[in-house]
Amino acid sequence: ILTYEQIQRIITEIRIFKVRVNIPTQITSKKIYTNKTPLDVYNLLDNISHELDIINKNKFSPSNVFGETIRIYKDLETILNYLNIENNTIPTTKKINAKPIDSFNTSLKILEKLQYIQSIARIDTINAYVFKKEIITPSEVFSLNQIIIAELQTIKAYLGLNNYITPAAKQYTNKTPSDVEQILGWCLRKISLIKSLIPKEEIYYAN
Repeated sequence: ILTYEQIQRIITEIRIFKVRVNIPTQITSKKIYTNKTPLDVYNLLDNISHELDIINKNKFSPSNVFGETIRIYKDLETILNYLNIENNTIPTTKKINAKPIDSFNTSLKILEKLQYIQSIARIDTINAYVFKKEIITPSEVFSLNQIIIAELQTIKAYLGLNNYITPAAKQYTNKTPSDVEQILGWCLRKISLIKSLIPKEEIYYAN
């Protein structure tokens, strides 16, 4: 509820700005909030994201999404290295004419694997499939990848990797949904290697 109320402050600022630049306001708000869930917070932030697209007169492109996908890749590399897991994965075959929904569905599979890993550590999880939507654009893929990055931080914190900061997104150009889906497929292969959160030498020593 507290997070939800803070987001309403963001909405107020957006509304003020839109009035000043003569953009019709599309967000409505309530003054009293009860029984809010993380999904409510996500949906409200997703609404804000679309509002900012209107203000910017621009939407996320596959190149923007690709940058976030690389951040997931880097975080998984950090976790695999710490756990001493042999990583012999290779990129998946590039899917010709892939659509944003293909990337979105692969991201859902990554989030599902992440749920399993969090359950090992008894970390609170989120239901990946509450994010399913019928209409998928690069913006939806970008948002879901942001959630994956956020959830990966819980694993890094559990492992004590507090000094391993997720790298900032780099700028890429001319990327397509096929490029995004390929890297996400590779990330899915990487996260599928994680069966335990105990580094391998510790498992060996314990035996």
